[in-house]
Amino acid sequence: MAEVTHEESTRSRISTFVGDTLSELRKVVWPKREESFNLTIVVLVVMVLVMIIISGLDSILSAVFETLLDAVG
Repeated sequence: MAEVTHEESTRSRISTFVGDTLSELRKVVWPKREESFNLTIVVLVVMVLVMIIISGLDSILSAVFETLLDAVG
């Protein structure tokens, strides 16, 4: 019986990993161009809305803390 070296074992695992990865990539259903564009627009709109909300909260909290600091000091 031939002994399997560490290098051969590593090569075999890498080869198996690459083969499995390619096999899974063939199963992927890629979105159409129009769908990708629409989803990109949705992400941008949500990002802008979250940015506005966070900026508003930051402004409100800054004003509250400034008022508190002025009252204390």
